[in-house]
Amino acid sequence: MPSTKRPLADSSSSTPSSVPPAAKKPKHGFRLPAPDNLPDGPWRRKATKIKHELIDKAKIKKEYAKLKKAQEQQRQQSQEKDVETVQTEVIKVDLPEPVVAPSSEGQDKETGPDGVTEGDEKEADAAAPEIHPDRIRMLDANGDGEDDYDDVNGFQAEQKRREEQQRKRYEARRAGSGATGVNADKPPRERKARKPGYFEKDLAEAEKKRAEAEARQKEWERQQREREKAIKERERHRRILAKARGGPDGKRKLGKESIVLLDRVKKLVG
Repeated sequence: MPSTKRPLADSSSSTPSSVPPAAKKPKHGFRLPAPDNLPDGPWRRKATKIKHELIDKAKIKKEYAKLKKAQEQQRQQSQEKDVETVQTEVIKVDLPEPVVAPSSEGQDKETGPDGVTEGDEKEADAAAPEIHPDRIRMLDANGDGEDDYDDVNGFQAEQKRREEQQRKRYEARRAGSGATGVNADKPPRERKARKPGYFEKDLAEAEKKRAEAEARQKEWERQQREREKAIKERERHRRILAKARGGPDGKRKLGKESIVLLDRVKKLVG
């Protein structure tokens, strides 16, 4: 029995080749995972700050990628140039040198006593590099110029000058002071530069405070001793006066009271 189902309108639409491409999502620019309707306040300012930081980082990465790409291209170009240079050098080495026939002009050149022609001398003079005037003066000063490489920057001359100055100072000091003895022939040692005292002010202030504290402690101890001495003296006077009251017939003992009175007079007189 034939099928009663209605066939599809377009059977070819089921194939994957006929599937329409997905629509591209529209670009909305740079967004943050934060709501767009934040009120003006710390949260909105924080979100805006994060957004600007991310944008700056993306720009830096983009610029870095461009620079890296340009450097890679320059490196590749330099490598290609090196390869081409090596290839040309190899080709030049492999090629045989052309044979030049002797010319009549070369035969007419005058030869010197050493077998060198005048043309060769001119070519050698033209090919020789020019010498700097300072170099010429140095060669004239040193004679043969054997020690030029040892004193290019003038280190030896400076050292000799310092030694000469030190020797003159030593001789002048020795002649002025008339030093004699075992250590008279020994040159004096150069005075070392004193290191800067970074904490001299703080140390001086700390020493001053320590001295003040010690002075206060000594003053307090002196006052304590005087106080204890005064208490003992007052207690002794009290006992003496108590004994002076118990005389016969209720009379006071003037002999014992005289000790207290004498001490009072001494204190008043000073």
